[in-house]
Amino acid sequence: MASERSSTDSILVSAMKQNAELKAAVAEKDRDVRAAEQALSILVRENEDLEKKVNDAKAGAGETSQRMERIRQKLHDADAEIDRLRGDLRRRKDDIRRLRDEHDVLQRANAHLSRRRSELQPERQSRPVSSVSESVSAPGAPPPYSPAIPQSRTPEPWSKQDIPKRYMRTLPAPTTIAETFDATTALLACSSAHKVLEACQSLSRRHTLYLPGRITWVGVGGGHALGYAPTHEFYNGAWRPHTQLTDLASAGGGAEVELFVGYNLMVHYAGTYRVHSFRGVEGYVPGGDVPDAVSHASVYNAMRLRGGPSSAEAARRIRENAAWARGDSDGRVKVECFGLERVGFDGEVYGALRARFPGGESEIAASGESGIGGEFGKRKGYGMAGQEGKPKWKKRRVG
Repeated sequence: MASERSSTDSILVSAMKQNAELKAAVAEKDRDVRAAEQALSILVRENEDLEKKVNDAKAGAGETSQRMERIRQKLHDADAEIDRLRGDLRRRKDDIRRLRDEHDVLQRANAHLSRRRSELQPERQSRPVSSVSESVSAPGAPPPYSPAIPQSRTPEPWSKQDIPKRYMRTLPAPTTIAETFDATTALLACSSAHKVLEACQSLSRRHTLYLPGRITWVGVGGGHALGYAPTHEFYNGAWRPHTQLTDLASAGGGAEVELFVGYNLMVHYAGTYRVHSFRGVEGYVPGGDVPDAVSHASVYNAMRLRGGPSSAEAARRIRENAAWARGDSDGRVKVECFGLERVGFDGEVYGALRARFPGGESEIAASGESGIGGEFGKRKGYGMAGQEGKPKWKKRRVG
């Protein structure tokens, strides 16, 4: 019995020892697992950081690529601009050479004319003396014929006969209030006239008409006016008839338009007008020289010629117009006169325009009276398009 108990105790002790060893091994393995999990967590965070850095690097590379592309585009645009400027420089050099050649030709022609005038001067001085002596020696004989010096510009039919103005004065006088142009009627600066015209097109069923520097007033009697347009315009490298006013005048006995004019550098609403053609009026001859009261610069703008009357390129284009080279035109610009009959004043259109452009008076104060700016100034000349001028009638009710 004692031996059996001793054997059982030894087995129990051995089992307890093995159990303790297993517990120690399990605890050690648990520590290893926790250490491995911690190391794995650190590796995951490091991997996420690396992935973020890689993404940031890719984004930075994309932005760098976009910046490089923008820089390449700017370089391309700069090269194109340089080529354009070089082309402009070549053309300007060609223009300078051509102008020098023309200047030399004109100088030689001037010298020739001076010599010719000097040669003819004694003959001119001797002719009146011989005529007087002959008339004295032979009282009954007619004086000898003396040729007149030809004039460089033939007076226009409307300059001599005043046909358009006389015709317009036969039309009925307006029965609406005739407005005078001042700060209270100004809409916008002439440089922004297109905004007024676009606004009016949405307010009125009528056409809008704006002829800066190409309108003259008929007189005090009722607000009628005359508008001038070139007979031809330069379009797409060729001359063609200018039909703006012709089309309006031929539309059903004359189309009604909302007329806008310029005064003191500002755009004003003049009223509702009907466009008339004088081609059926007895004695009227269309196609005359530009009147003194009309701005040459505005006529050139209507012809789509850049540079104005002082431009050598415009002068060359005008010489190419076969229609102006025939007869006694001598290559001069020709214009046609049209009648602008005042038939009313659309108060609703005017009120809507005043509401939309209320800053007319302040713009006048800001622009001043320098006569320079916009499409025309107070002074007319080749450098700017003239203004229409202030109508001479007062604010009153006619009829």
